[in-house]
Amino acid sequence: MGSLKPIIIGTIISAVGFIGILLLHQTEIGISVNLAILSAGLSMTSVGAMNVIILYTPRQSSGMSFGISSLMRIVGASIGPALAGMYMQSNQVMLTIGGMARFFPSIESYNLIFLTAAIVSIMSVVMALLLRRRVQKMAIPNIF
Repeated sequence: MGSLKPIIIGTIISAVGFIGILLLHQTEIGISVNLAILSAGLSMTSVGAMNVIILYTPRQSSGMSFGISSLMRIVGASIGPALAGMYMQSNQVMLTIGGMARFFPSIESYNLIFLTAAIVSIMSVVMALLLRRRVQKMAIPNIF
């Protein structure tokens, strides 16, 4: 398949999964199906990205490339939960349970979380397509 096709296909599948979660998160089955779609897309994207790193990094710089890509993945994985927590804390609703008033995240907070994830995923699709265009201009063989 090459290295760019899994990245492009994976980012598109991930975007479909995030948009599906945004639109269909009212039922357990809707969440489960869209999480399965999302995980398939993320798997293809990560495999394609690792292939690009392995194939097109000079051997003497491969350790540095893997280190930087791992750092970026860790930083990205820490930004998402912090952003989700901010949405959940800033958009709360009061519910009375057993005579006691409690605050819980509102439906709007979850909609904002899923909308943000969908927007970031669509941006990833655009960046993958721009990467493909750049690789075509550079005429790098065996990457498609």
